Amino acid sequence: MNGHGETMTQRVCPPRRLRPARRNSLIAVLAGLLLPVGVGRLTRAADDAATDQAIGVIGAPDEFRVSSGDYSFTVQKFPAWTFRSVSYRGRQVLIPNGWMQPVLNVQSNGKSEFVGTGHGGEVVLSLTLSTGEGADLLRPHRKDYHAADGATMRLTKRSMLGPLLHESVLEVSAEGFAQRYGFEVRADTAQVNWLYAFMLIFPNEADRYQVILADGTTVAGCLPGAAKIEYSLHRDRISQLSVFNAAMGLVTTFVTASPYPTRDQRGGFFADRPRDNKFYLQVIPPRRLGEKVEYRMKMRCAESTIGDFPATADALAKMITN
Repeated sequence: MNGHGETMTQRVCPPRRLRPARRNSLIAVLAGLLLPVGVGRLTRAADDAATDQAIGVIGAPDEFRVSSGDYSFTVQKFPAWTFRSVSYRGRQVLIPNGWMQPVLNVQSNGKSEFVGTGHGGEVVLSLTLSTGEGADLLRPHRKDYHAADGATMRLTKRSMLGPLLHESVLEVSAEGFAQRYGFEVRADTAQVNWLYAFMLIFPNEADRYQVILADGTTVAGCLPGAAKIEYSLHRDRISQLSVFNAAMGLVTTFVTASPYPTRDQRGGFFADRPRDNKFYLQVIPPRRLGEKVEYRMKMRCAESTIGDFPATADALAKMITN
């Protein structure tokens, strides 16, 4: 019995199937960038040019790290000044195998295309790093930013995702890592399909999960590995997500500010991929001109064992919400 009044059944993962060797990530990225330039995909040079034209050259190196206490995250100019990894005590719990942060899906020339992060088309309007209401800390040749004891570092980005004005706020403190993504409709949304509000990329070793739904139901399972991509979970209104990495002996727990309704009531799902395990939260974005919406998620980590995984996950969730 867990803290939510539901019976917890720990699924035993079968032996992991062997995965093919990981392809060179640079080759994979370059292959993606060779797709035709359009709404869903720009070349790296075109993306950088669009950003530089909109705001001038941002006063930051092409890659930098922000840290506070035991937590840190890395950011890269391409794609669109998004975070690439998150670490706890120097160990990566979210890895730079692909794209995280919001991505919009739209219809373009009769095809479904993606806008944002590594898919291209996101035009960055501003980027600032601060503690509280302080001045922007970003400097062209500074690659590491450390918060003073007890302080929170906040990276704020404003950009356009198709017809949506987007504000991304990433915060790191001694209490964890937080994401806040706001959207406001600024133009016609007739061609907008849906939005990935959150995307989280875990290493393959993070293969046990525990999900708490809005009604308190616990869903536990494992991702045994796949030679080809396999999808699972497909749940709605997820309030908590926890994963256990056996190689690190580490639990990572995420709590949403609200159990968000998802697309077709099954938009919270895993993609068990040969190179990683990825979680998506797929939602329907705002439609009406001037309409605003916001999505929030907080994360904390703790060392644990597989036997203590459920209890550790519940304890972390309580720490986040209290």
